[in-house]
Amino acid sequence: STVLSLRNPDTTNNNREALAFSSKDSLGNIVEYGAITVLNVDHTDGNEDGRMEFRTATDGALAIRMIINENGNVGIGTTSPGAKLDIRYSGDGNFIRIANTYNNIGVRLGFDGNRPFLQTWEPSTGNDNSWSIALQPNGGNVGIGTTGPEGTLELRAASPGLYIDSTTGSYSSITWENADAKRWLLDFGTGTSEDLR
Repeated sequence: STVLSLRNPDTTNNNREALAFSSKDSLGNIVEYGAITVLNVDHTDGNEDGRMEFRTATDGALAIRMIINENGNVGIGTTSPGAKLDIRYSGDGNFIRIANTYNNIGVRLGFDGNRPFLQTWEPSTGNDNSWSIALQPNGGNVGIGTTGPEGTLELRAASPGLYIDSTTGSYSSITWENADAKRWLLDFGTGTSEDLR
């Protein structure tokens, strides 16, 4: 059954119905703190399209924070989402953060300058201790530059390369280990010397 219905008799395209949430500020002025708006994109019989807009207030001004368009795409930070979930942000920081409530260990996705990152992390008191990322830790091949990796890790490019850099100035190494714990180790020297080329 219908509990609340908002109707607009105007059949002009792109008109609206809105539900606003308001209260008084410290001076007694009535301020809108949030709103849910439905935009009637197309009134044509059989082609009726609509989208929902969710607004919240910052410094007394309402702004669109999220929309669901006529195709079911969700946009955060954009009014023209081009995917099922389209998130846009004009600066650096975390776009998506997923964590558990027990110890806040989680995964975050965002931008640092012009570089996107996907990172596992464990927040601690006053710090943000990042871990190395684990892709498909329970199995599965990882492909960089290919959508059909033929090995556990496959790099494919015109000039593929693997770059290993020690941040402490000590040696770098590559280690192979089999199921019998037999290990093969390839070490690289320190400084500018080349032990292997």
